[in-house]
Amino acid sequence: MKKITTGNYKKDKYYLPVVRAFAKILSEKDYVAPVEVFMTMGHLKEKEYKRWRNGQVPCLERVIEVNLSKINRILRIIKMYAHDLNMKKSITYYHKWGKGKKTALRFSISGEKNLEESYSGHFLWNQSREKKIILVSKILEGNTGRDNDGNQIQPS
Repeated sequence: MKKITTGNYKKDKYYLPVVRAFAKILSEKDYVAPVEVFMTMGHLKEKEYKRWRNGQVPCLERVIEVNLSKINRILRIIKMYAHDLNMKKSITYYHKWGKGKKTALRFSISGEKNLEESYSGHFLWNQSREKKIILVSKILEGNTGRDNDGNQIQPS
């Protein structure tokens, strides 16, 4: 597939795995972080995430198990899906865990500001708990995020 756009992102092969990851994460909390989506999709192992959080890896992209092109596609899908769900974006600052200076962690090899913000943005659920439960249950019960007519399931 070519460039991911608002018109074609729902047809991308990573769309359904992202939707399922969102549902699984939202079943446990009221926000979704891109890092958690990569972990839930199986592209980032918890051990590698912890190494990054402890400052043992120079940037997160080095330990995500898909190439940079796919990472960028997934990040764009995450952003578009969160927008469709009317979730609010909040930038979160990640700092090194453990003893010593709490230095800021880097997500990308390039360090480019917009890309760093794509990784560090948490998407907050800002609708009723009932709407979240309905959305999550429909997706996790095997519905792929679409209704009988093929339209994306949206909280009402």
